Amino acid sequence: MNPLTCHLILKDNEATIERALESLLPLGCHILACDLGCHDDSPKICRKYRAEIVRLSLADDYSKLRNEIVALSDSEWQLYLEPWEVLATGHQAILDALPRAKIAYRLACIQGDMLTKEIRLWNKRTNLAFQNPIYETLAGNAEDLSAAILVESVDHTQQALEIIKKWKERFPLAVEPYYYHSCVMLIQRQWDNFLKMADYYLFHEKSASARMPMTMTRYYCALVQAHVKKDYREAIRNVISCLAVKPLMAEFWCLLADIYYAQKEYEKARLFYKNALILGGRRLRTDDWPLEIPKYKAHPEKMLEGCDRIIGNSRLIVASK
Repeated sequence: MNPLTCHLILKDNEATIERALESLLPLGCHILACDLGCHDDSPKICRKYRAEIVRLSLADDYSKLRNEIVALSDSEWQLYLEPWEVLATGHQAILDALPRAKIAYRLACIQGDMLTKEIRLWNKRTNLAFQNPIYETLAGNAEDLSAAILVESVDHTQQALEIIKKWKERFPLAVEPYYYHSCVMLIQRQWDNFLKMADYYLFHEKSASARMPMTMTRYYCALVQAHVKKDYREAIRNVISCLAVKPLMAEFWCLLADIYYAQKEYEKARLFYKNALILGGRRLRTDDWPLEIPKYKAHPEKMLEGCDRIIGNSRLIVASK
């Protein structure tokens, strides 16, 4: 019996599935591919890599589906990958982790400039289970593992909206669907709908465990208010609320600085870009909150140069008078 099973869910992914499967070869793991009814060669490609193919129904709940797939596996350790993802680094770290019992690991998931950490490797004895009908996740205690997954951008927003609608119908008092609905509106750049949905979520969410999604929702509200709506006052109010929760997030300091830069208050902007570099540099590597990579060095350094240039030119003009 193979100690590790990696599962994937297939739905017409022949354009990307081979890259995903190739990235798993160094693990020598059992591959369990769930076919949701492909009309392309995705299952055929999986068979070429000796994957086991199973047919299951989605039934508008990805968490239920993934939990069913995990239950079919005889392996003690579980790993999951989307068919548009690649396990880029950390193969040996994963293999080295397998002798350890009853533990889960977060892997870095990188999409463009954004890095998030998700539980992707876990021992079945931890009894972790997927949550949420859409944007399904594993939640629980986990350690970081030196492994990275590269994520290709794929648009599943229409399907997400359909599942979220049914989620709301089944649980009319639930707040979580409104958070994910606001995320879809943000992805689709429906700014007004995003702000309305986000306001509804932030007003009704009372759970202490929702600290991260609430804070990040406020941050994205501030981004839209600052860069799209030019409502700087409201954007500043939201950013300050974010900083009160996570003062070591360079993203928040950079946005505050960007707002003052847009208002030509370059001295204030300069101060906040410096805060981004100083305080962001103190953020712990084990922090599992999302991370916008350029905000921790490239963006604030570039903007500081711009501020210094503008402030220096202004002083020269004043001195020449």
